[in-house]
This record gives sequence, C-alpha cells and structure tokens, in this order.
Amino acid sequence: MEPKVCDDNTSYGSEMSDIEVTSGQNDVQEDWEMADAATSKGEQEEILQDDAPLEKTKSQVANSLRVQRVTEHIDERREPIHDIGRTVSYLAAQSVPDEQAPLREALQAVAQANKRARNFGEDLVEDMLVLDKLTGLASDDRAARKAAIAGIESLLEDVDASKSRLSSIQRMLQSKLEEQEKKEAAVKLAEEEASAARAAEARRKMQEDAEAAIRSVLEADYPGKGLWNTVRLPLRFHSQEGRNGYAIRATVPGLRTEDIHLKAGDDNTRVTVEGVRIPSMQEYALMRQELARRLQAALKSAPEQLVDGLNAHDLYRKLGQDTYGQFSETFRVPEDADLDGMDASYKDGVLSIVLPKVSPQVHPGLGSFDSGRYHGGHTHDRRAQYNPSYGRSGLLSGRDPDFFW
Repeated sequence: MEPKVCDDNTSYGSEMSDIEVTSGQNDVQEDWEMADAATSKGEQEEILQDDAPLEKTKSQVANSLRVQRVTEHIDERREPIHDIGRTVSYLAAQSVPDEQAPLREALQAVAQANKRARNFGEDLVEDMLVLDKLTGLASDDRAARKAAIAGIESLLEDVDASKSRLSSIQRMLQSKLEEQEKKEAAVKLAEEEASAARAAEARRKMQEDAEAAIRSVLEADYPGKGLWNTVRLPLRFHSQEGRNGYAIRATVPGLRTEDIHLKAGDDNTRVTVEGVRIPSMQEYALMRQELARRLQAALKSAPEQLVDGLNAHDLYRKLGQDTYGQFSETFRVPEDADLDGMDASYKDGVLSIVLPKVSPQVHPGLGSFDSGRYHGGHTHDRRAQYNPSYGRSGLLSGRDPDFFW
C-alpha cells in the first residue's frame, strides 16, 4: 500500500520520504489500528453521554407534548375503529332485503358507518402529518414517535379494510334497490295502464249512455197543455182610465183566443183574466233544436250530467220558462164601470180589455171570447152586491193581493 492512499497520512510525507516502502506500509497499518481504537473510544464516550440525563430544550418539550397527544388520540380511536369493523361484519352477515324500505334502511346504516370510517381515517392522517413534521426529538420521544407511527399505520389499515368492505356492501344493496325499484315501477305502470283502460272504457260507456239519453229527449213527444198549465207565465198589465171608460192591456204573443178566459168575482167588484200560452209546432221545433244544441255542448264538457237521467218535459219546462205557461191576474173594478159593456180583444199579440163608464150596475157573470172579441152577459143590480170595504180610486186599482200567483 502506498502512503498517498490515505489522506490522513499526507502530513507524514516529508518525514517519511527516505524510509523504505515496506517500513512505510507497516507504519500505516499501525496508524489505522490506532485510529480504529480512537474511534471506538469516542463512540463509547458518546454513548455514555447519551445515557446521561440531559435537560430538554423548549422545542423538545413542545414536540414531546405533541407526540404524547397523538399517542392519546390513537388510544381513543382504537376501540371506535374496531367497533366499525364489527359493524361491517354484522352488515355483511345480514341477508339482503327484498323490499325497498328495508333496503334503504340498510343503505343508510352503511352510509353512516362509511362516514365514521372516513372521518377516523382523516383524523389519523392528520396525526401522521404532525409526527412527520417533528425534528430534534429526545431519544425517548423518538421511540414514542416510532411507536405512534406504527399504531397509526395499523389503524389506517383497519379503516381502509372497513371502507373497502362497506363499499362492496353498498354496491350490492344499491343494485338490489335499483332492481326492486324497476320491478315496482313496472307494476305501477301496469296498474296505471289498467286504470287508464278502465277509465277509457267508463268514458266510452258514459258517452254511449249520454248519447242515448239525448236521443230519448229529442225523440220524445212534445209536451201538451197540461205541462204549461203548471208553469207560471208572468205578464205585465197596464191600466188606463179614459173619459168614457177603463182599459187594461198586456203584450203576450202566441195566444189562442180559446185559451183566454174572463170571469167576475162573486161580488162583481173584481175581474180575473186567465189564459195559457202553448208553443206552436214551429216553436216546438225551434225549442227541440235549442235542446239539441245545449245537450251536445253538455255531452262534450260534462257527459256525466246526462247519465243520471233526463226528463224531456222538465227540459222543455226550463227552456220555455217566462215565455210559455199559464197566467191569471185579478183586478178590482171601479164602481162606475159597466161590466155588461165590457169589450175584450186579442190582436197582434196584445190582449185588451175595455170597460165603459155607466151608472153603477152589477152583473152576475161575464161572457166569452168569440173570434177574438168578448161578448158580455146580462145586466143586474150591482150595487146590492157591492162590498164597501173595497176602496177604489176610479182606476183599475191593481191585482188582487189574495191571488195565489
């Protein structure tokens, strides 16, 4: 070996330049042995210094507290993490439900367990980062840090295993739930289609029944006089006094003279005008057309209203209200009116009754219409039957308040 190989021997170059190579090699060997001995002695002294109790710096004390807190966290989380593992094992051992409600409950339990595992995992990673940042620890803290890291890694493995099993359970439950939802959706769709078919059939049947009801109304015979005798026809009479007599008139088109009657009261102080207006065949035809129009409109908007039963006479009655029907009005007769000379006529839709003024006389009855004109009856003494309780103003003083209409 040449002396130049070792840097530590360069200081010896000038003093050993004349010495033989063999002798130089022996000396170098001795120097190495002395250096090794010195190194062993230094290590021993260092070990003795480490074993000696030394006072920690402030930073070392702070780091020691951090290691201690992490160790406490590990101890606190170990049992809850093991509890998650037991929960996962329980969930995995359960049979998969066939109904949606239990499936959703199981999925909720899996989600809660997964959330706890995720939170513990995040906490453990944070503690691991705290330990990674620690430097300059004392020897006992280094050992504690190493043990804490090992504990965190073990718990992280447990957490990851639980999360993996939970993910598998969740996928299985979710797949089963989706399968059940599809089945229930198919059943619901079938029920809805069946319900729609039943509703369509019911509408079709209702449509047929309504159309049949309409045909029965439109094909029914026209109502006779008996129907219109039960319907009140309100008329507006006008009375007027002239120099030579009194007159009452009302506009009522479509009357037949044989359907108009006049009669006097028992005391000959009142006169009653009665009649009934019945539709002509042409008017009946127009009424039937209007009924058809209204019924067809109801068939489109509310056919169910036509199924409960339609009465043709009731429909004609409602349609002819205030246009056709019976009228009866009673008037008080002035004392100086001559019932025997009463003249009644019906022309151009106007009913007219005229009573001339004469000396007071009474008449037991009235005549009847003939060709549109009224012919009076016999003359009697009217004063003998006159009831003075009837006050009169000289005009036809209005309708009898006892009249039932």
